[in-house]
Amino acid sequence: MENLERALNVNTLAIPAIATIAGIVLADCCGAPWWTGVTAMIAGAALFLALASLAGNPVQSYRSRNWHYVWLALIFFGEGVIACDLKAPTPLPHDMTGTPLALSGVITAKEIKERGEVITMKVTGVTTQHGQHLAPSNLKIRINSANTDSEVDSRVKLCATLQPIAASANSFNASYPERMRRQGILYNADLIGEIRETGHITTLAGIAHTLREGMENRIERTPLSTPVKHFFISILLGDREYLTPDTQNIFARTGTAHILALSGMHIAIIASIFMFILFPLNFAGRHKMRLIITAVCIWLYAMVSGMSPSTVRACIMYTFFATAAVMERHNSPFNSLFGAALLIATISPAAIFDTGFILSFLCVGSLIAFAPMLNPMDQKKRLLYNSAATVIATLTATFATWVVTAYYFGTLPLNFFLPNLLLLPLLPFYVSVAIVYFTFFTCGVELALLGRCVEGIYNFTTGWLASAGADSMIELHVPSGAVVLWVAALTGAALYLNVARRRALAIGSAAVAIAAIVNIAVAKPEFPAGSFIIGSSFNTIPLIVKGGTSEKRSEIPPYTVSKALIGGNRLVFVDKRETTEEDAGGERCHYLIIGGNNRDRLDTLVARFRPYRIVLHNSLKRKQEEILKKQADSLHLSLHSIRSMGALRIKAAGR
Repeated sequence: MENLERALNVNTLAIPAIATIAGIVLADCCGAPWWTGVTAMIAGAALFLALASLAGNPVQSYRSRNWHYVWLALIFFGEGVIACDLKAPTPLPHDMTGTPLALSGVITAKEIKERGEVITMKVTGVTTQHGQHLAPSNLKIRINSANTDSEVDSRVKLCATLQPIAASANSFNASYPERMRRQGILYNADLIGEIRETGHITTLAGIAHTLREGMENRIERTPLSTPVKHFFISILLGDREYLTPDTQNIFARTGTAHILALSGMHIAIIASIFMFILFPLNFAGRHKMRLIITAVCIWLYAMVSGMSPSTVRACIMYTFFATAAVMERHNSPFNSLFGAALLIATISPAAIFDTGFILSFLCVGSLIAFAPMLNPMDQKKRLLYNSAATVIATLTATFATWVVTAYYFGTLPLNFFLPNLLLLPLLPFYVSVAIVYFTFFTCGVELALLGRCVEGIYNFTTGWLASAGADSMIELHVPSGAVVLWVAALTGAALYLNVARRRALAIGSAAVAIAAIVNIAVAKPEFPAGSFIIGSSFNTIPLIVKGGTSEKRSEIPPYTVSKALIGGNRLVFVDKRETTEEDAGGERCHYLIIGGNNRDRLDTLVARFRPYRIVLHNSLKRKQEEILKKQADSLHLSLHSIRSMGALRIKAAGR
């Protein structure tokens, strides 16, 4: 207990951070109202006053010292609940969805997608057709295919109908609405007319967006090949919209996808570059000024690159380090980590559910807790110690995060060690060379030799990763309970190594870790490989098949009779105007999907294909679908209408 007390006294932000996150989780996942937080804070304040009354009695005060952690936890737990409630978006009344509304607000983001431009707008006012006016708080909407000259921070007015964001029926992933809700986005908007700009405001986010766009345009103007330019837009500016799925898969299959997302590693590289540039300040005795300028520069970089939770975490930790160095105080890495978590959770409660936030904090926390303990080399032998530290850091970070990674992405790369071991030391050099090249190009000087070097390294790296990642991914279904058990096991192991070497703690951590692995081993995915979706589309018939590590989407050729065998199910897609006995082939089918170009009677199709189940695709005209439904009733057949019942999802083993 004394060791734990000593650790908490050193890491003073541990309890506030943990309690705040616990309050946010309770409010978000269990719907705890704001008054729950107020109650907790009142209880914490009452406990503090009770403990303060014991200050005159030294013996009682010493015996009750651990209760100070309780009132502190209650205060910050309540703060977490209240912060989550205050930041939650306000939904509109149900009768307002699906009807034309006059909306006013501010554009907060613009993205270029495959199907056009997507605008995110923060709604400040809603007016119905009957004159009812609402001013929802924290509510955002997404406007698809919205072509407008308005930029981020523009005040706009528009007319649209809103539909609640729902999971796509044409995908096996059902988490999309939850992710959008935590970003404050509750509705998709269908525009009626044009978007009208009424003014402009200036925010840091808008300034950052403008700067990022300018930098992206400068990179686009370089003579480098398109894949190289898009790669650097991703790893330098945090905009991964430019990357093709093939490029992302190359890095994902070798466990190096973290290179494509801005993280603490990128902040460390940028900070090192500024520290190197500002090194002459040391000769003038201004080493503290060097730290302060570097801190300001990395915060500006984080702002321009989008303020992702992982970069904000790294910036806060560096700021703690720089502040401690300037004030000549001791800096605790764990306290910096807890401080970063506390600030992010307080300012943006939804960020704690972000995949980048969870993986970043888990990775850095495991490196702080385990990596120094596992390094067998003497720190005096710098070369050997640093070489071992690189290997141990790669293994430690992967071992700590593999369960969470598999939970979010459903896959696990087997060939991760060697690619990370080779790329991580190379990345700082590669990024530095690229920054020098882009800086000189912006100034009107093209360093052609440096450009060829950048091209060559990129082509070699992606080619080697493509061969190293071939067939190295496995599908892994991880239930949420296994994630909780694994994080608990890591926490117990960290306490054992850094706080109290208690045998029971070591045995308990090992038992919990084994329970997590067993939980993963016996878990079954909701949709195993071989499952498929007969999707919804107005023109063609989409077929989405779940493979071991991916979803494959294909369009059924029109005006034909197509057949497929998936997961033990025989599918026949009838989109030909009139079918023949030769089209049937004499075999029964499990699913007969009738497309919009077919004009056969239902009894004729049933006699020829002998289906177990009939599916009417929504490419059928409504009149034709009604005729088929009446024919099904007369034949006492059941069928699935995609237009009225949604896309059809079938598990691999089901019929």
